[in-house]
Amino acid sequence: MKKITALVVLTLAFIGSSFADTPVTLEELPQPVTEAIQNYFPSSKAISAKKDTDQGKEKYEVKVQYKDLVIKVELLPTGQIMDLEM
Repeated sequence: MKKITALVVLTLAFIGSSFADTPVTLEELPQPVTEAIQNYFPSSKAISAKKDTDQGKEKYEVKVQYKDLVIKVELLPTGQIMDLEM
C-alpha cells in the first residue's frame, strides 16, 4: 500500500510540474496583458513570456526590457499586475 501511495504522489507531482511555466509566444499573450505592459512600461520591449497556473489561477510571466533593466512582470489574463522582479 505504501508503494502505491508513493507512486500516486510522484505521478501527481510530475503531472503538476509538466504544466508549470509553459512558454508562449508574445503573440499568444492576451490583449489586456500586452496593453498593461505597454501602459506601465512605455517604450519597453517584451522579450519572452510564460503561462502558469498558481493556486488554480492562470497567470503570465513576461520578461520586459525597459531602458537598461530586464524586469519580470507577473500578470493575470485581465492585465492586472501581480508582481514585479528586477
